[in-house]
Amino acid sequence: MIQSIFFSLFVYLSIGLIFAILFISKEEIGRLYFIVTTLIALALICVALIANSFALIKFTQIFVFQATELNNFERFTYLLLILIIALLVIYNLIYPRMHKPILCIVFLLGILAIVNHVLAFSQTENYNPFVKGLHISNAIGSTLILGSVLGAMITGHWYLVKHKLSLKPLINGSKVYIFSVFLRIFIIIFTTFSFWKIDKSENLIKLSSGFTLEGIFFIARVTIGLIIPLIFGFMVWGTVKIRSTQSATGILYATFILVLIGEVFANVFSRLIGIPL
Repeated sequence: MIQSIFFSLFVYLSIGLIFAILFISKEEIGRLYFIVTTLIALALICVALIANSFALIKFTQIFVFQATELNNFERFTYLLLILIIALLVIYNLIYPRMHKPILCIVFLLGILAIVNHVLAFSQTENYNPFVKGLHISNAIGSTLILGSVLGAMITGHWYLVKHKLSLKPLINGSKVYIFSVFLRIFIIIFTTFSFWKIDKSENLIKLSSGFTLEGIFFIARVTIGLIIPLIFGFMVWGTVKIRSTQSATGILYATFILVLIGEVFANVFSRLIGIPL
């Protein structure tokens, strides 16, 4: 389970970071920003692959389409991530040509890899298609919130070394982050009500009560991983508008840690009780 959580978080951070920088203009922030962010995304995927999410397999099995420990969803997850690594290397070699098209392709392939990763685990759980869709939507929501806060944090850090930059990149980054938090909250609310309607299981009853260990952890997950980061998001937006970029960056560092803790809780819940939160 630890390997799977480690793998998921690093892939989500990487693909989410690519999503975040799609809303940043290279004319306003400069070439180096995209080189650094894409290399960070590449490094995160490499670390995720080292985690070897599914099993202690030899990576040569990925390219052998025959009966091995890997099912097709697992194999395509690895293949897609390897393709993303290759595209990010090509991107940095030919930059700035095909700047946004390559990033868009990388993001779409990343979403496809995340979907495959979720389906690979759900194969053994006998989930119905609707429940699989809930797991996929939560994985995508986690990707966007993790990547957008990481992207905003890196963008804010850029102002510490380049004081004359336009405020638009950081404003856009904070807007994307706030949107991702609202989307994550909506997905969690929809998932909770959907699971309650499908199956009023003992696990869900425990989560809905603040007097159980599961309920306490769920309240902590929502408070630490969503409510406080949302408040911090509006604080970042406010500080950016008064040109206090250093304060905004400091808040983003704290926000990133809180969101990361919240998504770790969400991954643990998903794997222990089968409910993506």
